[in-house]
Amino acid sequence: MTQEELLDMRDTITNLIQYEANKQIKDYKKFNKYNLIGSITLVLALLHNAFGYLDYIFTPNIVEFVQGALFGISICANMISLYN
Repeated sequence: MTQEELLDMRDTITNLIQYEANKQIKDYKKFNKYNLIGSITLVLALLHNAFGYLDYIFTPNIVEFVQGALFGISICANMISLYN
């Protein structure tokens, strides 16, 4: 191989390594985002069980819906974070 071919190969390998590192960072940020959303919604739903704060904001039938939606969002976001 010539000197130019070796330099081109080195540049290509360096670019591939950098691309893979950037991809891992991007995936880690995506995991953290969905995990944070899932954790926050889970905490909000559990806090309603302890303190009943949703009763002051919504009517009784809507409170149950909102609490169920919070649990559903929590489960979906955590499953997405685990999948990614």
